Amino acid sequence: MSCYGFINEETLKKYPLGELPEISNEEYHKINALSSTDIKTMTISIDMVVKKNKFLRGESQAMDMGTALHEALLEPDKFRLSSYRLKPAEVNKLKIMINNAKLMFEEVLHGSKKEVSYLTKDDVFLKKCRCDAYNEELGIIFDVKTSRYGDPDAFYRYDIRGHNYDIQAAWYLDVLNSLNRHAEHFVFLVVQNQSPFNCYAVEVHQSIIEKGRARYSELLEKYEQYCKNGQLLDIKTVYDYDYLRSLDE
Repeated sequence: MSCYGFINEETLKKYPLGELPEISNEEYHKINALSSTDIKTMTISIDMVVKKNKFLRGESQAMDMGTALHEALLEPDKFRLSSYRLKPAEVNKLKIMINNAKLMFEEVLHGSKKEVSYLTKDDVFLKKCRCDAYNEELGIIFDVKTSRYGDPDAFYRYDIRGHNYDIQAAWYLDVLNSLNRHAEHFVFLVVQNQSPFNCYAVEVHQSIIEKGRARYSELLEKYEQYCKNGQLLDIKTVYDYDYLRSLDE
């Protein structure tokens, strides 16, 4: 079975380990290396990662909104509102989000590298990440997120836990640290995508980082065995919550 992301000479000949400053977002996604998105996908199905180059995805207005916000905040010289197919109500909403995000975060992002990719490896896999913003002097990775939730506690309960952002934070920090970069903190810059359009910053605590690291390490082991054994289908077992509670009694 041919699996994605294992160490391969073709990729290493084309891309040196370390910072890849000239790589576009489109080219980054084509690099044959595992990303945190791949790891998060493994929590759903390993097959989707194995077959990722043939798996079809649809577009959505929510994705367009998020992409537009990222570009307006991180790459303003490239941003063109007309490039996005948004309904008038969505355009008005996006303008509010961009205004508030710039007001809250533009200054703190000053001095950070924007949209820079990194490639590293361990004994088995090639690993990559693309930082929204990275301030190496301060050791902070910034990641811009949109959320329906207007406060940090709700963002943790429903987005960090619900969207496996703990895996992303641990993955990014570990990729950069493996390259001897100064990376100690992972901070989400959150823009609420509905009224009242709050903006706030959330640093991921070390306890969450450790949990994310343990989760992605376990998934990598499963992925490696899955590929070596040539499995045909990754079947997840789900449990009734009452049954799980009964085990603790």
